[in-house]
Amino acid sequence: MATKYVCGETCTEKGSKFFGVLAQVDNVMQFNDFMAEIKKEHRKASHYCSAYNIHEKTLIGENMKQKYSNDGEPSGCGNALLTLLKSNKLENHAVIVVRYFGGALLGSGNLFRAYATAGKAAIAKNIS
Repeated sequence: MATKYVCGETCTEKGSKFFGVLAQVDNVMQFNDFMAEIKKEHRKASHYCSAYNIHEKTLIGENMKQKYSNDGEPSGCGNALLTLLKSNKLENHAVIVVRYFGGALLGSGNLFRAYATAGKAAIAKNIS
């Protein structure tokens, strides 16, 4: 079953293209399906930084699950995405920022900024 998601505007930094996708997910399995769909749709992308903020309700109680992945990028890129979800009070949502490498190394600061900008664009499209 295809996950419904919104896609933010593409941002470009020294030839690399970044865009964020945001979806509502109710559990980790749904997040994993969402990630698999994005990876299948964008097979040639070089990185998929992601985060989720899930408030699961089970038979034995409630549980907050929060996780992020830098997917090989410098530390902080995925955590910035989780911070965006939490600061926008988006429970049961996941954001994935897809990067297509443009041939130039960007450095940690530029990478961090590009991932955060792409994540914000997807979240803004969801909120508006």
